[in-house]
Amino acid sequence: MATKKAVKASDASIYEGEVQIQYTKGQFVSSNRFSALEKDVLAGLMQDDKSYTLEQANKMLAQFLTKEAF
Repeated sequence: MATKKAVKASDASIYEGEVQIQYTKGQFVSSNRFSALEKDVLAGLMQDDKSYTLEQANKMLAQFLTKEAF
């Protein structure tokens, strides 16, 4: 089961007065929220030492999956 990463209020993203929880790459990859393909894409796009919000992860997926193949 994925656990939430503890985030200081000063480090959190503020969006319309709410604190958005950030997750590590490993937490996204082990999540049940994404399909196997989406997990593979996120594993390739995300950096190990950064944390991301759910909104950022969804945006990364959308950008990658709508790119035109060469």
